[in-house]
Amino acid sequence: MQELPELPKHDNYDEYLEEPLLEYIVELCDKICPNIDFDEDGEAYLLSSLAPRTFALRYYPIKKERNENGEVIREIELESKIDTSFKSKYENDVWIKRTLEKLSYNKSKFWYLLLFIKDYVLTTKNNSYAIGLSEKEQLQILVGLIAQNCGGNGSYNDMKVSISINNVTKFTIDNVNVLRYLGISIADKIKEIEYGSIMANSPLTAGATKLSNTAMLWLFKNTFDELLPKNYPTGKAIGKETFVLGKNSLIARLFYISGLSNNESFMDWSKAGKVLANTISSYSESDVDRHYNIIYSG
Repeated sequence: MQELPELPKHDNYDEYLEEPLLEYIVELCDKICPNIDFDEDGEAYLLSSLAPRTFALRYYPIKKERNENGEVIREIELESKIDTSFKSKYENDVWIKRTLEKLSYNKSKFWYLLLFIKDYVLTTKNNSYAIGLSEKEQLQILVGLIAQNCGGNGSYNDMKVSISINNVTKFTIDNVNVLRYLGISIADKIKEIEYGSIMANSPLTAGATKLSNTAMLWLFKNTFDELLPKNYPTGKAIGKETFVLGKNSLIARLFYISGLSNNESFMDWSKAGKVLANTISSYSESDVDRHYNIIYSG
């Protein structure tokens, strides 16, 4: 069996953006963490993600020593921050091999994709900041609550809006007509808040925040879903006769062999998909997307 090729070293880290072995990573990163810039009119537009280059810097980290003039006098190779300890498990797993062949994926490129997604999940868990609600989002939530509970169809719930100062309620609005007018007025003003303005920007909360194991699985699955084919094989194409895994079963198996879980049910082709779905079912309204990964930020 042919061994997985080692990632070539490039002196210019920008060359990793064109590295064939990182093709799947580049494709994925342009979807999940693109680079963003603004034109002279302040309009945002997307550029190719720099996350693959960050991955390479973590795969081959280098410490640069500089002299008093700031010139690099020596480069020291450091231990890789990317965990490859499960390489043999990946290489020797017939289910993964057959499934990737069925999907027409290159096994070597997919290996580096797996390494990236694992590192992306772990850095989101350990190196992210929670993103708070922007001023615009807070106003949108208020308008939504008013619309849901003080609608114009004659039926409404008992809703109140109170203003407190130093934890003491100073004023309360409970008149449905006033609340409805308040909602309409705010909704009209929200339209004037431009993308990229201070009121539209979401603040980072103070201090790092960590994800739960369930959130990690949710993020792992949804990240793979961005790249795996929408018309994934089903029916007789999967199972023990073909050694082809269903989509959720493949993701669960990758999650297990990469060391992110010790749930052996993820290795059972007939149960893994359902176990994964049940595990994250209560996490469908995930708050993962409100975490800012400071390592792979674009």
